Amino acid sequence: MQCRQGLGSAWLLICHLLSLPPLILVSFLISSCLFTLQILAWGLRNLKSYQLASVTSPSLQVECGGQTVQSCIIKNIRKNPNFDILLSVLPSLQRLPKEALYCPPVIIKVIDNRQFGRKPVVGQCTIQSLEEFYCDPYKEETDTPEEQPGMGEERLTPLSSSFPYPSVVGEFKGSFKMYPLPDDPRVPVPPRQFHQLPAKGPQECLIRIYIIRAFDLQPKDSNGKCDPYMKISVGKKSINDQDNYIPCTLEPVFGKMFELTCTLPLEKDLKVSLYDYDLLSKDEKIGETVIDLENRFLSKFGARCGLPQTYCTSGPNQWRDQLRPSQLLHLFSLQRNCKAPIYKPDRVVFREQEYVLSEFEDGKPPNPHLGAPEERLALYALRKQGLVPEHVETRPLYSPLHPEIEQGKLQMWVDLFPKSLGLPGPPFNITPRRAKRFFLRCIIWNTKDVILDDLSITGEKMSDIYVKGWMIGHEENKQKTDVHYRSMGGEGNFNWRFVFPFDYLPAEQVCHIAKKEHFWSLDKTDNKVPPQLILQIWDNDKFSFDDYLGKLGSMNLNRMPAPAKTAEKCSLNLLDETLSSDRFVSLFEQKAVKGWWPCVVEAEEKKTIAGKLEMTLEIVTEQEQEERPAGMGRDEPNMNPKLEDPKRPETSFLWFTSPYKTMKYILWRRFKWVFLIAIMVFILLLFIGIFIYAFPV
Repeated sequence: MQCRQGLGSAWLLICHLLSLPPLILVSFLISSCLFTLQILAWGLRNLKSYQLASVTSPSLQVECGGQTVQSCIIKNIRKNPNFDILLSVLPSLQRLPKEALYCPPVIIKVIDNRQFGRKPVVGQCTIQSLEEFYCDPYKEETDTPEEQPGMGEERLTPLSSSFPYPSVVGEFKGSFKMYPLPDDPRVPVPPRQFHQLPAKGPQECLIRIYIIRAFDLQPKDSNGKCDPYMKISVGKKSINDQDNYIPCTLEPVFGKMFELTCTLPLEKDLKVSLYDYDLLSKDEKIGETVIDLENRFLSKFGARCGLPQTYCTSGPNQWRDQLRPSQLLHLFSLQRNCKAPIYKPDRVVFREQEYVLSEFEDGKPPNPHLGAPEERLALYALRKQGLVPEHVETRPLYSPLHPEIEQGKLQMWVDLFPKSLGLPGPPFNITPRRAKRFFLRCIIWNTKDVILDDLSITGEKMSDIYVKGWMIGHEENKQKTDVHYRSMGGEGNFNWRFVFPFDYLPAEQVCHIAKKEHFWSLDKTDNKVPPQLILQIWDNDKFSFDDYLGKLGSMNLNRMPAPAKTAEKCSLNLLDETLSSDRFVSLFEQKAVKGWWPCVVEAEEKKTIAGKLEMTLEIVTEQEQEERPAGMGRDEPNMNPKLEDPKRPETSFLWFTSPYKTMKYILWRRFKWVFLIAIMVFILLLFIGIFIYAFPV
């Protein structure tokens, strides 16, 4: 009664100081009720030294609404940082307002019990709002992993008037539940919370850390990139993957799995750090992320190993948890105080729900890797209970130098296996896909309607045509045909084969290219580009630069325009991107195509046809290249198919290297009457000269 009077006097004083009318105090008393606060004091973690001495025997003190509760003393925090007695109940708090805004805070203090009776407060934190701890003691828990991750975690701050900003000195691991008590003492009190607690002793665990990739990293080198590699540590164990750094990238793909062992809760923090490799200076930390393994181990939502979609006893997606789905479902029923599942031939009944096998396997072909129906049913029932599914985490990376600025993101996941449950299943293979070697065979047969860019010595329009080609990213492997000289009508005959080797990732439909950006670069930079072919038509000049006529450019081999069957049907419409999808083909699916494609030239933002190319495109694998070899150009091995020398007109030659052909096919055809008249005149003049010379004087 004295406490109630004291509490009322305090609120009267507050109302007086704030000049509040007594009606507000009356309404406060009407809208208040008795509360109790139940505390789960699990343990203390990462306590720092206090006054140059380690904290060895701490205890916990919780204050709220004028009430105080003291925990037991941890005898040796280095051996076991958990409390022997986990649950504490704060005596019934006096009438507190139902509105969380007006509730008193919860003050948590850590006291170190030292020699000679000294008990300094080594850390403290204040929870301003109790709203998140309100609960209905009679309601069954229906939380989801997103709403409540299991064991709560609060940080402790030191009690110091000498530093403007408190620093973190440790962590309190526990949780609170606050609920009202009946006003009538004859009404039974609600049941206590926090039942079915896990074992509090140390647990030996195997950790599998899967690192997939990082992206949006902050650059650390002068070239705007970095050379990232990983460091992983838990407790005193660490892995340094410096030898396998990935050069010149801000989006490294790691695809690695690491295994470590730890003892929970002594080694609970898993740190995954990314560093930038430097040859001549100290490696700089890009950022790190910290995962509380104990939280995952204690979580009631199965966070230690996510639930896959299927139960496979073999294959690449083999079950890797130590417990089968039926064992996990039975354990789940014990934790939630519900009836054990009832199995039938094609269904299972659990928590008044019936799960039928045909609901999720109807119409699907039988999978030889699937396990027993009972286990598949148990897994299906587990996935309906809100447990953590199999997933990839995207975690932000932070640097100690800039703790509030994100330095990038890391995609990964962690599997945690207690050794007391036996050996886990085989790990996943997340090694990055390796590019496969392919060859693009491009046979240039003929050209037609090529722009005539030159004038012959006789004033006729002509072009010395040749075709050049390469794949994007492989510009050092440009290839070109021989020259079809003196084409008078834009026709060219070649029968010439290009062979372009490239490394391709079929699943991603991109080419993998590794090359040095500069000649002084130490490492090659990996790039991924679409498989694109560029073909150009040129006019050959001997005494000046060659003239560019037109191109068939950036033709994606995964989505290339289908060719025309004849040159007459070949037009710019073939290159229209708005055409229906059936007008495009994938060379990797069709393997080979043959026909005519238009080459274009742009002038004043207008595209016109610069010529037409007849060619065959074929994709072969490395094995097919060995089984069915083909040489470049018309070189040996000239096969698959064999290319004959082109049948070019007699006028197709280089004029200054063939004087006879120049005279026969150029000068004689163009000026033969001039030559004949000149010869006749010469003969006549010669005859007159001889006659005059022989005439007697």
